[in-house]
Amino acid sequence: MKRRQQIALLTWFATIAFAAPLVAQPKKTGDDATRTACISSYEQVQSLRDSGQLIEARDRAIACSRDECPKALSKQCAEWLDQIADSTPTVVVGATGPSGQDLTDVRLSVDGKPLSEQLGSRALPVNPGSHTFQFDSSQFGHVDLTVVLREGERNRRVVAMYTKAGGAPAPDTESTWRPVPTAAWVLLGVAGAGAIIGATFEGLGLAKKGSLDQKKCAPFCQAPDVNTMTRDFAVGDVSLAVGIASAASAVVVILTRPELRRAAATSPVHAAFAVVPEPHGAFVLLTGQFL
Repeated sequence: MKRRQQIALLTWFATIAFAAPLVAQPKKTGDDATRTACISSYEQVQSLRDSGQLIEARDRAIACSRDECPKALSKQCAEWLDQIADSTPTVVVGATGPSGQDLTDVRLSVDGKPLSEQLGSRALPVNPGSHTFQFDSSQFGHVDLTVVLREGERNRRVVAMYTKAGGAPAPDTESTWRPVPTAAWVLLGVAGAGAIIGATFEGLGLAKKGSLDQKKCAPFCQAPDVNTMTRDFAVGDVSLAVGIASAASAVVVILTRPELRRAAATSPVHAAFAVVPEPHGAFVLLTGQFL
């Protein structure tokens, strides 16, 4: 009897020792799983943004901005969501047939991934970077267009223009260029005028100086002659300095000119200048046509 009591007592202790860790370990609830998913999405948003994957970062920001997520996380994710939306480029895709008609029955893929079976009219968000847009038309054939998208670029047009049935389509993407600004042409004109005027007056000053040297009147030369020589040298020096400064400014303007869309390009600038002599000097006549 005593042995049976000992065995029962040992069995009771063993049961308590085995069951205690199970009782002490908390069960993972649905709220804990949601919190873990929110934290994971929160951590992924920044890394995806830094790598330029704004579409994926947007999806993660949506996931961690839900009301079920901790308030601090959801608030931060909502702010990130707005920033990502502003930075994500959008494109408006389309295709035209040989007669210029709009085509919608065209399959669209981006970087080899199918996007839609038909072309729509809404702008599509795309990650920044270089992408290949692939258009497939059962009637007109296939075309690839490679486009570089920049952060914040909105409604970039990517249009495939088919020239004939089954023929090679011609791309109609917007291009960019860097036209020389009007200010650069004006500065170059001033630089040329300054060089001509400076050389002219320096030559007049040297001629007057040579005349006075022949007279050997120094240092008792007549004041009007000396003043004329001094004035010519002064005007020449100032004109040359203005010309050099204008040329340098023109170089800076040309090197820092902005990049424009081809559609916004203006007509060429026609400019000309002339030096009109007068009895006591000259003046610069600058003419131009800016269209």
